[in-house]
Parts: sequence; structure tokens; C-alpha cells
Amino acid sequence: MEQMPIEFNQGSSEENMNKKNLVIIIQSEIAGASKYVRDLVENLDEAIFQINLIYNPKFADSAFIKSIFLNKHVVYIPIEEMTREINLKKDLSAFRKINQWMRENKPDIVYCLSSKAGVLGRLAAKRNKINRVYYNPLAYSFMSKGEFSKKQKYLFITIEKFLSRYATTKTIVESEGEKEAAISVGLDREDKFLIIKNAMKDMSLPNKEKIRQKENFPINAYIIGTISRLSEQKNPILFMDIAVKLLKKYPDIHFVWIGDGPLEDEVKNYAKRLGIDSYISFLGYRDDSAILAASFDAYMSTSLYEGLPYSLMESIRVGVPLFVSNVIGNNEVVLPNKNGHLFELGSQNIEEDFSKFKAWQQKNSDENIRQTFLDNFSMDKFIEKTTQELLK
Repeated sequence: MEQMPIEFNQGSSEENMNKKNLVIIIQSEIAGASKYVRDLVENLDEAIFQINLIYNPKFADSAFIKSIFLNKHVVYIPIEEMTREINLKKDLSAFRKINQWMRENKPDIVYCLSSKAGVLGRLAAKRNKINRVYYNPLAYSFMSKGEFSKKQKYLFITIEKFLSRYATTKTIVESEGEKEAAISVGLDREDKFLIIKNAMKDMSLPNKEKIRQKENFPINAYIIGTISRLSEQKNPILFMDIAVKLLKKYPDIHFVWIGDGPLEDEVKNYAKRLGIDSYISFLGYRDDSAILAASFDAYMSTSLYEGLPYSLMESIRVGVPLFVSNVIGNNEVVLPNKNGHLFELGSQNIEEDFSKFKAWQQKNSDENIRQTFLDNFSMDKFIEKTTQELLK
């Protein structure tokens, strides 16, 4: 099995004997997935858990890589063969390495994050007769509206159904909508799903004007931003189409897209063809996105589906209101008339929707929007509920 090029002190064997041996398995450590797994390893009590993390180092963002050097109580096990795409040779190799690690280290608890890790990890856990096996899809693939064909979705549902019923103690989902989607396609009984909403720690409020100056954003513009991967799920082409419509009515708007992804070149070229490239700043991936969010006047999302998006939480944490698509995940962060407005993906009146949003925004304070974060997305509650479930 491959080894990390660095080694950390894991404490005495006597200390570790009194802990629950937990292994977390994740295929891709970027964007929201990176944030979720970092929240777990940084906040779960190391006096209770010996934490092991199986991951693919080729799919790790800079924030995740930094965390490797900070979280010295975690054992990191890199497996490069664990990829998102179906590749029988790599998948078999990854399964063998995960299986070997479980056989040699005998974890008490297995927690698989995302679909590929969920398949390989749960099958290996089943083979090694591990009793406590948890899974979080981080948004089911079959929830996508247009990213996958009907045949692909049927295959995803069939696999998820089999693994949920025969190789999973409980599936942890991030929203009520995600749980309802799983039950509606018959994945398993209702009591096999547990909702634990994502969360994040509070932060001091950055200075909006200083950020705009540093990033060369127009100081006096109305900035609509998003923090999203440039991928099919995030629906960036629709974002550009909406931008064109809004600019006709509100020429003082400037757009900011933070994030990279497979559609980056296509989207940039599309913006240029639409003639709006001078009205939008593409910043690529940034590990300071949470701070940059404070420069926005509004956050816009055109996602096709979500789990429970961190970027929306980051925005309301700094008092930025939400103008986002009415889809699973988004609609559980937005509290209408409190922190934002939902619009339908097929809306023919997006300009009117936005006008109503702006009128509402003028009557509401940033402090009220921020309060919805403080009231609903506590990191302490997230860790407490996760710990209670893992220790059952």
C-alpha cells in the first residue's frame, strides 16, 4: 500500500486502544467535499476517535493539503486509483487497497463520503464484517436534472439501493430534500436515513471595500457573486444567460465567479460571445473564498441540485443575501423574507424575480441575514450529532 511522504506521531498504543478506530473514505477532496471532511477531522474529538482518512491525493485542493500538515492526529492513507469515473482496473486496485487496509487495521467504524468512496468502502467493510458502516453521498448523483441519462440514473439508483440495504448501517444526508429524494426512489426504509445539516464556524466580518480594492472589483458596482465549481451541476451557462438579462435592466451590476472546473474554458468563451466578459470576473479556485464572499452585494446560484451548500452558508455568515435556484439543498438554506429569495430554474420572468429580491433587500439589514446563519448552522451541533450517531 502506498504511504504518505510524511509521518506523524499517533500516540501510544495504550492511548489508541481506548479510542474508537474510525476510518473516513473520500474520493475527491475539493470544494464542498473538502470542507466537509476537514470539518470532521478538525472537530471530532481525538480523545474519542482514532481518525484515519483514505483519500485520493490527486483530487485534493490547497485547503485540504494544508490540513494534512495541521491535523497531526490523523492517519492519512492515499489511494490514487480511487477516481470518480468508472474504470474497472483502477476501481479493482482501489478496492484491494481499501480491503487490505481494513483487514490489517480492523476499524470499528467506517464512514464513506461521496458515491465512488461509498461503493468501494462499503463493499470492503461488508467483506471485513464491520458492523458500523455509514455513508454520506454529499448529494446523490441521481438528483441531477440533466447531467446524466435515464439509464445512468437507473444504474446509480440500483447500486445505491443494494448497498443501502445490505452494506450500510445508516445514510447521513444533509437536507430534508435529499432524504425525501432517496425514499421516493425506494433506496431503503425511512429510518435508515439521518439528516445532519452541514455547518461552519463563525468568523469576524471582513471589510468589503478593502476586498474590492485588493481584487480590483468595481468599488461602486452592485456585485453578484457565486462560489461554485464550473461544472454541469452548477449550471453556469444559465448563470451567464441570466447575467445578460439583468445587465440590460441594471447596468451597474458586476458578476464574480469563484471556482474552477471542467467547463471553465467553455463558460468563459460563452461569456465573451454574449458580450458580458468585461462585466464578470473569473477568479478560479480560491482558498480564501469565505473572505471574498464579503465583497458581494448578493449571492446567486443556478445549481440543478445540491446537498446543503457551504457557499450559501458562507454568504449569509457575512450578511450577504441569497438569490438562488429553487432546488433541493438551496431551498433549505434560504428562509424566504429572512435571508433571500428563490427563483425557478425555468423562470421566464427572472428580471421581475430579481427586482422583487432587490426591493426586499433594501428593507432588510445585513445583521438580520447574518442572524439566520447563527441560528441554524452551528458547528457544535453538527459535531455533537455526528459523534452521537457514530458511537451508537
